[in-house]
Amino acid sequence: MSIWDGSGGGRYRQLSSFITATPKVQVSGGRLTLELDAPRDSVMYTIYPSDYYSNIVVSPDDAKWFSLYEFVTSNRYYVLSMVGPGSDGTGLVYVDKDVTINGINHDHIWNNVVLKKGWNYIYYDYDGNYFVVTGSQTMPSGAVWIVQQN
Repeated sequence: MSIWDGSGGGRYRQLSSFITATPKVQVSGGRLTLELDAPRDSVMYTIYPSDYYSNIVVSPDDAKWFSLYEFVTSNRYYVLSMVGPGSDGTGLVYVDKDVTINGINHDHIWNNVVLKKGWNYIYYDYDGNYFVVTGSQTMPSGAVWIVQQN
């Protein structure tokens, strides 16, 4: 399984090149089980660095994260992505420590978004002006994984 690597010049790369142990993906009875270890340190990056995003406050400010928004099969024919409840985007982020994010940047509102160390679900709802960001360690009610042709 591959993911889009926007930091590496925009290309698909094997998920195992980002994660410390082999990811486990299983589909049984129409249900998806996804087991991911921590990302490699080399792919973690600072959450909204203050020298660029002056309107975002990240506490603690040295926290790092890694994000996943879609997976593709090796032939790039099928895409696995999460939909709902955030009608405008849903994904997974890994944070290296508990973190709280507040503020507005360009088109996103982070209103006391608390992410716990480990994998968190993150989703966005557009309010007409901004994408309002919500985070949770459990899969949000109403969210589902879907497979579609790429």
